[in-house]
Amino acid sequence: MLVDRAVLEKRRGIGMYVVAGARDQLRASRRKLFAEQYIGPMLAEASRLSIDFDTLMALIKEPSLHNAGSTS
Repeated sequence: MLVDRAVLEKRRGIGMYVVAGARDQLRASRRKLFAEQYIGPMLAEASRLSIDFDTLMALIKEPSLHNAGSTS
């Protein structure tokens, strides 16, 4: 799978090697997936609840909300 995404390259008889820039490529891919899975739905829900941008930013920055599900 990583070879297909050009993150690893096979060198016959030698092994597998990480391609230059692979970390940046993987990070960009993960950021895109994060936006699709989390940010998009969060913005849609905020819109349905009539939460404006400033209020949403305040909610995100509120540290007590980040540990709501934590048991520590």
